Amino acid sequence: MNKKSLQTYKVNKACAVTGEITDDNQEFAEGICLRPTGMQILYDELSKTQAAN
Repeated sequence: MNKKSLQTYKVNKACAVTGEITDDNQEFAEGICLRPTGMQILYDELSKTQAAN
């Protein structure tokens, strides 16, 4: 007997920072996807850069 299983299709929209694909990922301009953790990491890095200037 052949067993078949169905999997939910997920579009490959990996977070640009962490590389993770989750249901929480959000797409921004130019197709850049970020998950909440990736957004925080990016924000922290941009803040450090801004403070250094």
